[in-house]
Amino acid sequence: MDWRAGCAHATTSPDPIVVAESPVAGVDLRDVLDRGLVASNGPRPDVVVTRDPAVVSYAAGSRDYITVVLPYDRTYVLVSADTSPLPTPADRDALARNAVTADARGAKEPFAWLADTSCTGAPGSPAASPGIVAYAADDPIARQLAERIVALAAARPAPAWVPGNLSSRATGLRVAAMWGDSITAALATGRAAAAIIGITRGPHTHCGVPAAPLAWRGVPLVDSRAHAIVRRGSGAAFVINDDGTLHFVRRKSP
Repeated sequence: MDWRAGCAHATTSPDPIVVAESPVAGVDLRDVLDRGLVASNGPRPDVVVTRDPAVVSYAAGSRDYITVVLPYDRTYVLVSADTSPLPTPADRDALARNAVTADARGAKEPFAWLADTSCTGAPGSPAASPGIVAYAADDPIARQLAERIVALAAARPAPAWVPGNLSSRATGLRVAAMWGDSITAALATGRAAAAIIGITRGPHTHCGVPAAPLAWRGVPLVDSRAHAIVRRGSGAAFVINDDGTLHFVRRKSP
């Protein structure tokens, strides 16, 4: 997919200023769109990539920016020591519709990691696990899904696809924010009963988490996609790859 933005009369655009996801913890991207990175006296960005629906809506209502929808590039999975049936397509669609505020859909096949044993690491002892569903501290989609899993596990009856080590806990099940690189260790050592993890979705991605195999089987929940927000007149030009990444090119005058 080819998409270009900027002034038609631009000669050669310099390297664009790109802000991906979140520039600094606690910084509101809407302020960055309006004023740049104030703390570093930086200019307004040429391109912002975000999954935050509030930021996308804000940019869509501005005359200064154009918003571009990117391909679905991330699948959120529930990782638990207990096996359970996969949620049906209707179950996954309901999660995307009711649990997540970002641009998401029910997870779609293929789920390569389910058929490849090399995508799963050595699990810890589920008996020692506390009633914790972990999620990455800087990922609001993972937090929303973790909260919904806890609510579903408390329902009577719980959905069949909710793992037994969660649905069997009538009380005490809770969510806990962790830094992303510590979640796999928490699962492997039994410090968490389950986790919501976002893995890369793409035709050239083996397991989605090549540097850290999942501690157990990852049950697919929802797919997420980001939006690119492009400042009008910036001269930024890029090709959207199938995996959702942007390949920037230089614009030249005709």
